[in-house]
Amino acid sequence: MLAKLPVRSLLPSKSSEQTGMTAGTIKRIAVGLCLTGVVGTASAVSWVKVYGGEGLVVYVDPDHIKQDDAGHVLVWAYGDYSQKPITSGDMTATAMIERYSIDCRLDRALVLSEQLLGAQGNNLGSPDLTGKPYSDIVPGSPLSFVEAAACRTDQ
Repeated sequence: MLAKLPVRSLLPSKSSEQTGMTAGTIKRIAVGLCLTGVVGTASAVSWVKVYGGEGLVVYVDPDHIKQDDAGHVLVWAYGDYSQKPITSGDMTATAMIERYSIDCRLDRALVLSEQLLGAQGNNLGSPDLTGKPYSDIVPGSPLSFVEAAACRTDQ
């Protein structure tokens, strides 16, 4: 398995003087490959902008909107906070991906999952959402635009 191989076995056996590759060069190549994977994954989802303002841009994935057995609409949302990052202690998130369950009849939503992402697309973690109740969607809020896109009657 590739994951069990030491990193040195994947690099050229020549010294950095012979190859001209420094640790910084190798690190930049590795970061570039990681970013390529993140961008490649993100492009497979058809994010559509539904809100922009207050240092936040929100997108939804219309191709993966579903309805559960209770009649709630399930939707993925991507929040771009790069203009106004979310900070807590030494953590800085520039994006958040959330999955909502939306009750379109009562204008209420429940966050099913949430992932905070750093500037390089690295996963910073997910909060514990166990036992969180549905909450009202405030008119004019970013979530109200997610609801409008998810609860369209022409789906």
